[in-house]
Amino acid sequence: MIKRHTHNRPVEVLAILLLLPIIFFTSCSSSKRVTYFQDIPDSLVQPLAKAQSAFVEPTIKVGDVLSISISTIDASVLGTGSSVSMSASSVPPTYLVDKHGNVDLPVVGRIAVQNRTTSDVKDMIYDKAMKYYVNPIVNVRFGNFNVTVLGDVLRPGTYTFTNEKVTVMDAIGQAGDIAITGRRDNVLLVREDNGQKLFIRLNLNTATILQSPYFYLRSGDVLQVEAVKAKVNSATIDMSQERYLSYIFSGLSLLFSIANIVIQINRN
Repeated sequence: MIKRHTHNRPVEVLAILLLLPIIFFTSCSSSKRVTYFQDIPDSLVQPLAKAQSAFVEPTIKVGDVLSISISTIDASVLGTGSSVSMSASSVPPTYLVDKHGNVDLPVVGRIAVQNRTTSDVKDMIYDKAMKYYVNPIVNVRFGNFNVTVLGDVLRPGTYTFTNEKVTVMDAIGQAGDIAITGRRDNVLLVREDNGQKLFIRLNLNTATILQSPYFYLRSGDVLQVEAVKAKVNSATIDMSQERYLSYIFSGLSLLFSIANIVIQINRN
């Protein structure tokens, strides 16, 4: 008959019980920390509508770069008898807004763009282009709509968007999402406004972020994602912390030894 050696089982059980708190406290961040829009039920049957902040078109500032194209099927310059080629290309030309808030375009001339939206500028260029071109098609975009994402994200850096309707979630997604150790409830937005720096805290854990006037970003915005304290502490661990850990494991080893001795005495 085969004998089963079970005399060490109490020690194994005790070891598991002692290790459980360590496993619990060193486990990954809870889902509550890493989930966006936590106030949205996870068992929705029907779509849930949430109010969203109205999008306000950004205005053009000195130093901005505008991508402007004017295309037409018939590029005849009216009243001159000459011809100008304005066929659309894959990369439209860009124009820097000078210190006076103007851009200078071929044929059309100087356009005052400062404190206007791209829609406003598009209409202004169209009105002037009608004097020279037949049925012109005008496109105006920001050529440097940049948002910088820093901190605990997968790919920190500065990102350029061709669409000026950019949200906080768009920028976070472009940066590869916030790491599991990043704080989604305390993202810092830094924005320049009228010569001042604005600092705004955003909580991405709730759907109320959709109603924030800062949900839509502006060119030049910076998002800073903080890491949870556990990661910061582990990244800056010093000798004293290592000593504390050694004390803990030494104490566990001593407890295992005492428990083993007590069990052996009881068996005898």
